[in-house]
Amino acid sequence: MASSAPKTTRFYAFFKLGASDAAGRGVLSSIKEDLHLSVTSVKTADVYSVQGIVLSQKEKEKLAQFLFSDSVVQDQSIDQEPFSSRDGNWLLEVSFKPGVTDNVGHTSLIGMRDVLGRELPVGAAVRTSHQYCVKGKLAQKDAEKTCSGLLANAVIQNYS
Repeated sequence: MASSAPKTTRFYAFFKLGASDAAGRGVLSSIKEDLHLSVTSVKTADVYSVQGIVLSQKEKEKLAQFLFSDSVVQDQSIDQEPFSSRDGNWLLEVSFKPGVTDNVGHTSLIGMRDVLGRELPVGAAVRTSHQYCVKGKLAQKDAEKTCSGLLANAVIQNYS
């Protein structure tokens, strides 16, 4: 028998072509200066993983546009990774460990209720993470070093 639990919907917010990705530039600078690695660009995306809620396509589009992105400077995608191999060699993702309070996720859940104009099911959750699309000459150990030494706090965050 098939499970009736709703699948996780992932919303991605990433900078439009030509918009300034200050976080990406900062990470690029830190990778070069602090880790001494050969990297040419870093693009970032905010990821909102919505769990335990069945959403119509219209609701997903409304949330993507009005809650999970800044439509002036960001594009959005739903359940589709925003970066391709032409954007970078490595896709690194940092998220909170289970049990760690995700304040942005909690606030996003409240925002979802307001944007959708309906109550959300008990157990619904939003978990946030950040993606970094890194282009450069990095080996596996360099990507690991970037995550463990720069992007993630191992006490409260996981990375992949």
